[in-house]
Amino acid sequence: MSDDFQGRGGSPWGKPPGGGNGSGKGPTPPDIDALIRDIQSRIKRFLPGGSSSGGKPIGLILIIIAFVWLASGLYRVGPDEQGVVLRFGKFVKTTQPGLHYHIPLPVETVQTPKVTKVNRIDIGFRSERDSGFSQGGGVADVPQESLMLTGDENIVNIDFSVFWVIKDAGKFLFEIQDPEGTVKAAAETAMREVIAKSKIQPVLTEGRAQIEIETQEIIQSILDEYNSGIQITQVQTQKADTRNLFFVEKIKSEIRFEIDKQFRTEKIIIPFPQRTVWHGTERVTQFEDGIVGTGEVRSSETDAPSNRPF
Repeated sequence: MSDDFQGRGGSPWGKPPGGGNGSGKGPTPPDIDALIRDIQSRIKRFLPGGSSSGGKPIGLILIIIAFVWLASGLYRVGPDEQGVVLRFGKFVKTTQPGLHYHIPLPVETVQTPKVTKVNRIDIGFRSERDSGFSQGGGVADVPQESLMLTGDENIVNIDFSVFWVIKDAGKFLFEIQDPEGTVKAAAETAMREVIAKSKIQPVLTEGRAQIEIETQEIIQSILDEYNSGIQITQVQTQKADTRNLFFVEKIKSEIRFEIDKQFRTEKIIIPFPQRTVWHGTERVTQFEDGIVGTGEVRSSETDAPSNRPF
């Protein structure tokens, strides 16, 4: 047994660590710094201009990232568009078609609305697309928009369309809240103003072209006052008729009939509008709807009380 121990270096656990030299020291641990330097040297082989500096690769990566960020500021405005530059959400400027540059996100952003697209607003009617008709060619009439009073106190039913484009994208996006609603309200106001100054005959015949021109000018002046950035290109009347005048003429004929029927009585009672007119020796009465009545009282009626209202 003692021989076995001697064969093992005099120890039951074998030779002592350190190669049996009796020193008692263990194996030498690996050099961590040397391993790191070796890995870095191998990585540098795959990078251009490799050097012994450890911070150079990180700096190169940051330079690449900064270059990509700066390059993202390039933008292109199409031939049918206009660029609108915003800095932290505030309008800065507009740019024309071509290649431009802005400070990249999150500092500046760009919007490019199409300014050559012709938009259309219908007044007095709605097409099949807007009204939801399932049958082809269907058109819905909107009388609250189409019925207008002419200068000679007739009612005309007129439908028209307004065509417009974006003139200034910056004003269009930020000066008005509802561009389509603004154009529609201005168009209806302008047409009513022009119709109110016109007689019914020109509205139905050769005067429609002049009405369109005057209406376009008034709409444009209203939109310019609001700095809307909108340009009116055309006003086009689709239809103008008097089919609603039949009802008005019927009412007038009934009034005239009542006037003739009671013409030789002491007083005339007008069913519409509700008024009472006393006769003197001769008078002319102007009613609210434009009807003029004349009459001469018989001699027996000249003894009527003098306090009658005239």
